Amino acid sequence: MAPKIRPVGICGLCRNCGPLAESHAIPKALYRLCRPPGANQHPLVITEKFKVQGPFEMKDYFLCDACEDKFNRRGEDWIMKQCYRGRGRFWLRDKLMPENAIMAHEGSSVYSGAAIEGVDVAALTYFPLSVFWRTAARSWKLRGQEMPALRLGPYEDALRLYLLDQSPFPENVALTVWVSTADVPLFATHFPISERTETSIVHRFYIPGIQFMLSLGKQLDDSIRRCCIATGVGNPIFTSDKTEAVPRDRFRKWLLQHEPAGT
Repeated sequence: MAPKIRPVGICGLCRNCGPLAESHAIPKALYRLCRPPGANQHPLVITEKFKVQGPFEMKDYFLCDACEDKFNRRGEDWIMKQCYRGRGRFWLRDKLMPENAIMAHEGSSVYSGAAIEGVDVAALTYFPLSVFWRTAARSWKLRGQEMPALRLGPYEDALRLYLLDQSPFPENVALTVWVSTADVPLFATHFPISERTETSIVHRFYIPGIQFMLSLGKQLDDSIRRCCIATGVGNPIFTSDKTEAVPRDRFRKWLLQHEPAGT
């Protein structure tokens, strides 16, 4: 079989010109992880417009090989091993739970990521920011349906420079990490979703067992700033039995849209 001819273009991250790699909006490893057991080994894909099980992925030629490799090395490889992987395997939670929480209240706890051996705070920061950025830097298509680009405004380029190690963690940005304490975490992922609060815009991205929340705005509450894994004291990581509440509600809403009337 002849090798696939790759297009030459401008890399979305480093802005260098050269052969482009086939990049994914949502890491390819997540599609593999969310595959159900059985004969049909493809994940169930749900959007507002369709529900289908098949080999559908949001991908296109977007990044160069060097930037793809950077995303893998700096966060994706580690995160994919640490998130919930089914059959009780949840290594990140296992690292947190034996440690003494800094604070606990009504089913939620906070831990110092910097103080726990084996917790890669840098990966927990870099990986979600790479996803938020790549879903904002362009629009992506899934089965012909365009997924509107995430709106990061002036923070988009600030995140790009951070991912390139050309700038520190951006100002007026807070990234919080929530780890599920559910007996069986939600085995799913989703395209980042957004909501506006009184003081900021919040983007959410969920992978099995872990939710990442990116808050943006000059009016960010000090309480949110203190919760940031990158800049908060001790690099805080949160656990909660309600980590899946928002993505679960979103999936339920989409499923109901596709259920026949009367079922």
